[in-house]
Amino acid sequence: MMPRYRAATADDLIHLVYEACFAREKWQDVVDGLGRLACVPQITMHAHDLQSNAGIGQIVFGREPRFLSAFEDYFSARNVWMPGIARSPIGKAMSAEAFFPRDDLMKTEFYNDWLRPQGVGIGAGLVLKRQTDRLLVLSGQLGFAHESKTLSPLIQLLDQIGPHISRSFDLMRAMAVGRRTEEVGHYFDGISSPAFLVDRSETLVHCNERGAELLRAGSVVSVSRRGRLVFADPLAQRTFEEVVYANAVGDTSRMSRSFPARGRPGTTNRAVLVVPVASNERRTIDLFASVVGDRPVALVTLAEPPLRERSLLHIVKRFGLTGAELRLVEAIYAGKSLHEHADERRLSIHTARNQLRSVMSKMGVARQAQLVSLLAQLSAL
Repeated sequence: MMPRYRAATADDLIHLVYEACFAREKWQDVVDGLGRLACVPQITMHAHDLQSNAGIGQIVFGREPRFLSAFEDYFSARNVWMPGIARSPIGKAMSAEAFFPRDDLMKTEFYNDWLRPQGVGIGAGLVLKRQTDRLLVLSGQLGFAHESKTLSPLIQLLDQIGPHISRSFDLMRAMAVGRRTEEVGHYFDGISSPAFLVDRSETLVHCNERGAELLRAGSVVSVSRRGRLVFADPLAQRTFEEVVYANAVGDTSRMSRSFPARGRPGTTNRAVLVVPVASNERRTIDLFASVVGDRPVALVTLAEPPLRERSLLHIVKRFGLTGAELRLVEAIYAGKSLHEHADERRLSIHTARNQLRSVMSKMGVARQAQLVSLLAQLSAL
């Protein structure tokens, strides 16, 4: 298949790289243009999952469909260059021989059954992005006969283009995070407990106002320098990582879970609930998810512990709440939104709001956050 775009110069290609930031379909043009400019038979931009040792998306120039399918189905797990690529520095193009010795390569199934039938066996590559268990790699492949003339210029071109591709992906990620924040903001406003959205690497995508307050306090949960949600309680942290991973790989048996999280001395413990946002099985992850960031895979709420029975009796006697109002108080303290409580009790939202106004009036508070704070104090009695 002939490429859709032919770059005349490296500057033309760099310009196209930044255009592709706003129109993802142009990344194919970038890869095509790079192949033509480098005068090599194959160029590949691909993401690789190190944990499963499998490819998770690729954009290619010059490779026949049958070899594409063979790579996705079988040879991505037998790519002997990949361990060396994974250890290489980000942004530095290197010869394929730096990743795996040539003499050893020629004895492998990867070379004899996949590379050699395509007429290639040498090349160069660089790591564009690296996450905990994923890489985004840009590489070019050529035949041994063209090594002396073509390999060095290929390495130079990859070094020149690579940083621009990385910056373009950074901009794509920033725009994607902004869109996700806008999409979930309205929904989060209705959650009274601290609430967080995280992606498959536990990176915080968005939090509501109470979540931001809890992060600032840092007593139960915080954000690491890499942007990950981290619990102060080591056991809660391990459980959290297990549940988020289950959501990432689509393990339905472990996608939802509740567990306690201890706070630092002198602070209130929390009841953590992690639930899936949407199915995000590994096979659905595309090339761009590895650099732009996955869609959120899990919603995390950190509610106060349930009110003790004595506290409930105290609230009823002290403030004169009705049975319906007491049930609303329990729901709010457990982290449920007004809409959730209304749905569970088969009430209209108008009735639920009237009950909430009555509760706040009786308990002498003006805002729902003040109500939750008062309930926490009463729970400690």
